[in-house]
Amino acid sequence: MTDNHRVPLTLISGLSPGPGRQVADLLRRADPGTAVVHYDLREVASGVVRRRLRLGPSDQLSALELAHGCVSCTLREDLLPLLRKLTRLPQVRSIAVHLDEAMEPEPVCWALEHVLVG
Repeated sequence: MTDNHRVPLTLISGLSPGPGRQVADLLRRADPGTAVVHYDLREVASGVVRRRLRLGPSDQLSALELAHGCVSCTLREDLLPLLRKLTRLPQVRSIAVHLDEAMEPEPVCWALEHVLVG
């Protein structure tokens, strides 16, 4: 692997046919080397964002505390380091990030392009 190696990233946003169905469909067709990250905002009023990470047989659910009441900040602080970690795993050949339908993809795209992760 060279320093210029980039893992392909797909950002999925918008309305889905049912809760998590788009992600489930993607997983059924995806390469086992595809890490699928899904953010769920159903509990955001309680200060919680749920993140689900699926990679091969692994399926992890995490509860993220809302950072200063801001969904964009919460995602940026979680997603950017997570992507960096995932790209370093040899079994990850691609990454799909599925945003909650209430989320705008533009701030996420901006952060992916401009925010430096240490």
